[in-house]
Amino acid sequence: MTDRLVRTTPQQEQGHPSNKALEALRNYVATEAYIQSLEFESSDDKGMGRLIKETRDQHLALFDKLTPAETHFYHTLKLVLDKDGDEGVNENEIQNLERSGFSAEQVREFLRLFDNYHPKDSPSSSA
Repeated sequence: MTDRLVRTTPQQEQGHPSNKALEALRNYVATEAYIQSLEFESSDDKGMGRLIKETRDQHLALFDKLTPAETHFYHTLKLVLDKDGDEGVNENEIQNLERSGFSAEQVREFLRLFDNYHPKDSPSSSA
């Protein structure tokens, strides 16, 4: 339904819900990378577990502030992000994102986030 209500422009207007969704996704990817680095460094440290929980809680607090439209755009991105990283993002998924209301520039940013979330040189690319 949203794709009928949203006009895609080369660069979305500043207040467009897809911008906030992309920002929340950037935060999610950064949060998960930080948590992975903490988990790599920790050795069953209770303080580290608390820090990991607080980090996740901070992301959830940001997520809770999203409007329903922003949440819709976030879930559209997250659905593609959560797929197996070895497959990459195919052209059909890119076109679906653009039809959903994301600009070409936003899709390029998403593809960069996808590559950061699913590093090619890592044997374990799921998070």
